Amino acid sequence: MTQRRILLAVSGLSPQIITETLYGLAVAPDEPHRFIPNEIHVVTTAQGADRIKLLLLSHKPGWFHQMLNDFTLPNIRFDDTTIHTVANQQNEPLNDIRNADDNNRIADKLTKLIAEFTNDAETSLHVSIAGGRKTMGFFAGYALSLFARPQDRLSHVLVSPEFESHPEFFYPTPYQHIIIGRDPANTPLDAHTALVELAELPVVSLRDGLPEQVLAGDSSYSEAVIQARRALDPPRLEINLDLRTVSCATIKINLTPRDFAFYLWFVQRLQGNNPAISPEEPTAAEDYLQLCVATRDKGDGSLEQIQAALTDGMSAEYFRQRRSTTNNALTRALGKKLADPYLIASLGGNNNKRYALSITPSYTIVQGTLKRQLP
Repeated sequence: MTQRRILLAVSGLSPQIITETLYGLAVAPDEPHRFIPNEIHVVTTAQGADRIKLLLLSHKPGWFHQMLNDFTLPNIRFDDTTIHTVANQQNEPLNDIRNADDNNRIADKLTKLIAEFTNDAETSLHVSIAGGRKTMGFFAGYALSLFARPQDRLSHVLVSPEFESHPEFFYPTPYQHIIIGRDPANTPLDAHTALVELAELPVVSLRDGLPEQVLAGDSSYSEAVIQARRALDPPRLEINLDLRTVSCATIKINLTPRDFAFYLWFVQRLQGNNPAISPEEPTAAEDYLQLCVATRDKGDGSLEQIQAALTDGMSAEYFRQRRSTTNNALTRALGKKLADPYLIASLGGNNNKRYALSITPSYTIVQGTLKRQLP
């Protein structure tokens, strides 16, 4: 199966930026630095989409198709289905980006696309910020930093000054192609002599700090940024005993009743200055069962199942299962990086392994009271 190699660009009224970027990726560099995409996706406005179709994808001049022929490039998917226009509140395509709402809609569109493309481990994504309005380039670059993996790249394209933004220049042709300069003397220019250089921009990836919901593309740009910022804040763990909830960095985590009791067991040990524990310890089953009873409603039939499982003490397998489901719930909700200080961590070597929360007690708040006790 051929790996998906995607070029994602932002474009305004100068679709030349797409062919210039393609030249900088697929023609100018020597192997092995070439990146020949098999798909090109563009986020643009309604006017930008029209110009792409008329100047690049038409039968004539059709500069995109001409470029593939000029440099014997393989077939690249680039058509109406890969041109992504942004709509306003009335679901009408934007003609331009004029206000804060327009900016937000561009940001959300880029966030959704980049999240989708980076969800596939077999996809390499190259994002160009060279076209469109400055805010479009900013959002494209920042959205990539939220989701980027090691194989993903970000770039800007640099063009010789006399050819830059020239409406008749699309790429350095492999043959003589004369266009008229825009200087007062109307100097003839040969597109063959133009210099186009791709400037790769370093990306700081924040991907590990994002929860699964954001990585799946289900969040807006602003929501994704909020989640990324949380990973940079000091940890804060809050336990509400009355509501039986766990909140990490203000994010509520949905734990099953038995996992909530299991996690509370570790919180109590943390605050009691005796954090590390092994499932083989004689009181492990009794301590955990006490919390299962104290945090549940009366008549909870599953308590009988827990008591039966702990009749002969807490087995290593039962402990492992509770730790795994609890840590997995935290990681799904918080993302790998943000979840790290809240996880039940293993300490010591294989022959003396013990478990504890790695967060410090000063960042942990417990509210409410345990109202039920073992009979």
